[in-house]
Amino acid sequence: GSELLVEVGAVVSHRSGGAGGGVSAPRLMHSEHPLCCQAVFSLLEGLLDWSNQCRAQLSAAQGSASLRAKQRIDSFLRQLPAMQLARCALECGSAHRTLLLLERHADELQPPSPAHFLHPNREVRKLPAEVTALVARAYSQTDEPDGLLGLSRLRDATSIDEEVLEHEINGRFGAALSGYQIMLQPGALQQPAAAEGALGVPGAAPAASTPATSRLEAQLGLCRCLRLLGLSSQMKDCAEGALKRWGREAERLRLGACALGAAWRLREWGEVSRLSAEARYVSREGWQSTGCAEALYEFELARALLALRNGETAAVAPHCDSARAALVPLLAAASMESYAHTYSFLVRLQVLQELQAAVPLLSRLEPPDGSPLRIDAAAEAALEETLGQWDARAASMSSSIQALEPVIALR
Repeated sequence: GSELLVEVGAVVSHRSGGAGGGVSAPRLMHSEHPLCCQAVFSLLEGLLDWSNQCRAQLSAAQGSASLRAKQRIDSFLRQLPAMQLARCALECGSAHRTLLLLERHADELQPPSPAHFLHPNREVRKLPAEVTALVARAYSQTDEPDGLLGLSRLRDATSIDEEVLEHEINGRFGAALSGYQIMLQPGALQQPAAAEGALGVPGAAPAASTPATSRLEAQLGLCRCLRLLGLSSQMKDCAEGALKRWGREAERLRLGACALGAAWRLREWGEVSRLSAEARYVSREGWQSTGCAEALYEFELARALLALRNGETAAVAPHCDSARAALVPLLAAASMESYAHTYSFLVRLQVLQELQAAVPLLSRLEPPDGSPLRIDAAAEAALEETLGQWDARAASMSSSIQALEPVIALR
């Protein structure tokens, strides 16, 4: 049992880096770490099922062996780091598992009683601020507006990163952009917000605690909002300006991916070539973390587009294969959670497939030797077929801008 506890603790603490769980100075999370977390969660769910079976056997009076087994399982589960498990589940994209873990943890901290039920003199359960803050972050990633509303009655205040996250998830990218700009101001991530609310929203509560978002994550969030608002030029300037302040390879890779994505959206192929050549992700540390695996996808996609632009059609497929390889561990872990969590990775795979499928058509429409464009009947039929496939796919895709933007930008 003790060895298993050590192993579980090593997995769930790999990202948060300690009991505090803050991510202001995170350790790199290997791209296969979500798969390790899924193995831990599967183990815990199996133990919980086993405990429930023992409880059912006890109710059927089937002996003391079931009682001893249940006591040993429950004792093991109580020794697990509940908050670290919940944070780990949220970082892996499993908001509902996070809520389940936090609910059990809250029941241990303050067992529910009839006084908490709805009646004129009911008592409000008082939970630690870190628990309610994590519950709020988990609820914000679900389609549970009633849960957020009910949770707001248990909290005295919210922090700026929680407000920004809520704005971004609900598509209010302009408000989220303003929040990220506030967070990037000197001292903003260490000091509580003003009394009128972190984002100046009337009636909003002041920050409850130090935001858990690091300056790097705030910078990446700023670039993300600029991209979703269609402000690619500002996104490129923002990312390149941030590159001058970060020196570690993994951080520069993620910021460089933002600048590179903005450059090809602006069709600045000279900048795409320059930024792509400056990237260094040859070391193991540089690209095997989760954030860097996603950045590697962006770099390989940009290099595939640059190769197509330069008429090097044979180089498109290898770059697309490298981009897929970077997504495989993340996709495998996400597929064990839910379709919603997997969807963003499926969209990226669709982008790569459409790019490769369009190479023969674009080579025919835009001869690399610079000869005049000639659209014969076969080329016109192929073009109409491709556009028809695009329309059919767009009709079945999610209508959210987060899902549509990568596909529309590529097309």
